Amino acid sequence: MFVSLLSARPVAALVPGAAAQFRRDLAIFPGAAARGRDWQDEGFAAHGLGRRDGDGQILLHSGSLGPDQLEPNCLLADAGTGWLERLRGDFAFALVDLKRRRMDLARDPVGARPLFYRVGPDWIAAASTAAALKAIGGPATPDPAWIARYSWMNLSEDFTRTAYREIIKVPPGHLLEVTLGEVPRIRRWHHWHNDPVGAAQPPGEGTVTAYRTELVSAVTARLGAERPVAFEASGGLDSSSVAAAALHSGSLLPDQLCALGYALSEDEPAAIATLTGALGLTCRRIYRSPDPVGAEQVDRALAALGYPEENSIASSYWRLHQDAAALGVRRLLSGFGGDEAVSNPAFQARQEWRAGGQLRTLHASFAGGFWRRSARFTRFMLGGSGESAPQAFRRAWEARWPHTLLTEAAAQEFGVADAYFATAEYGTGIDRVNAMVIDHHLGSPGLSTRLENCVLIGASFGLEYTWPLLDARLVQTYLDAPTTAKFGPGDQGRYLHRRAVAPWLPAEIAWRRDKWMGPLRQTPIASGLPISEWATPDLATPLVGLIDPAKVERAMVTVRRAETLDDGVIAARSSLARLAWLNRWLVA
Repeated sequence: MFVSLLSARPVAALVPGAAAQFRRDLAIFPGAAARGRDWQDEGFAAHGLGRRDGDGQILLHSGSLGPDQLEPNCLLADAGTGWLERLRGDFAFALVDLKRRRMDLARDPVGARPLFYRVGPDWIAAASTAAALKAIGGPATPDPAWIARYSWMNLSEDFTRTAYREIIKVPPGHLLEVTLGEVPRIRRWHHWHNDPVGAAQPPGEGTVTAYRTELVSAVTARLGAERPVAFEASGGLDSSSVAAAALHSGSLLPDQLCALGYALSEDEPAAIATLTGALGLTCRRIYRSPDPVGAEQVDRALAALGYPEENSIASSYWRLHQDAAALGVRRLLSGFGGDEAVSNPAFQARQEWRAGGQLRTLHASFAGGFWRRSARFTRFMLGGSGESAPQAFRRAWEARWPHTLLTEAAAQEFGVADAYFATAEYGTGIDRVNAMVIDHHLGSPGLSTRLENCVLIGASFGLEYTWPLLDARLVQTYLDAPTTAKFGPGDQGRYLHRRAVAPWLPAEIAWRRDKWMGPLRQTPIASGLPISEWATPDLATPLVGLIDPAKVERAMVTVRRAETLDDGVIAARSSLARLAWLNRWLVA
């Protein structure tokens, strides 16, 4: 974690009590009129970066890059951005030029490392968490638009907007250039290439080998030197692939890799046991029940993030994080992101083949004998029948909407209903595999928001989260592969990834038909505070006019009387949980 401040005035005027509050975590790059130059060395020493000669300085937060991989005496804009493409790993950093009174901020392509900033008339502050920026340059003002959208289905997720009006995110794959007294300039430095080579060609072993090589490299780049390493174990394809690739990297032994995971579905315990047995792993911590999220977890998350979490995964992995820290783990490998990119189902392949006239390939993609395949082929060519996925989503969305806690005026003012129902159009109009990956999955702020939340809450336990399946080079290797490599004969989605990892994994994991692991063994507890703490007697002042107390009361009655967890009950519980987060944040 880091905080970087470039100021043309005394630091004490910007950060009251800064010496006590930020002494170990604040790296300050003062201008000519500033005082406190000695803090500059302390800030770098605290992060192990040391002092640099010259005016260019770097503050780096990364899991797989060393400071020596960055050129300290040239700004990104001056050097161009081509060298950024050569970096491999998860990173966010600030590069400061004292002579030009300028700070450049850059973030990795998928946003695996968070980066926030705020700008004043004669100062710039950047940090890896909004919590560190709240006290710099004056108060941070809660944004009512963010609050309204957060209160309903986490619609607040955004590439740039945060819960505070004054604090902004640097979007993934972007470069921000800020000079004191000038308007910040932002531009994208990373672009995904959407031009698969030989889309109609059969997937040869060369394609599979190239992909497998990149997969091992992506994992290796994130292992670091500290041992042991842990991975989130589910028994599914993605997490199992990451673990197997780590062992095949040649830099990790089985007794240095620990499986940590929640086995909440019926088939998960056996799948995890099969995987760990096949890989020879003896370090295991498997949890058969979910972690309730209570006041302790919420307060820890608020301290780490600076405002309510928008993705509940991190705070609900409480035991996993605690056990990882107790085992001496510093690196935590996650298989998340596979579905969004390299191991996505690739269902759009059939639309590509139909549009391109590749009818033989299309026919072979269906499972079954010749006549069954022919029947399904004919139905697909005619457009199918029955209710479409967007129609089904729309009906489900409409059933949940009455459980929003927003006032009618707030929902209308901040466009919450429109934003919510727009999410029901899942993948509509996307008819190419790569377009689904680039535009829908990687183009969603929900992806980087989850990474931000997990990184910061994990870091509060001393853990560094990594997501090898979101490695930019690995993803681009997948995008470059022909479509026939991505979706195989007999309804075989995730085809390229399966073929690459099949030599490493048991067949029942590598070739499992779907992701469903059976029914839940225990009903998960809804994210948020226990129900006894949902019943706050008063709303925090910023919530007055946004939240309807009568709707809150109705939601509480719905939850208390519920005998089963239908969509309405789940929506009501989720709304009350988010209200609890908001109240605890705003009254802190």
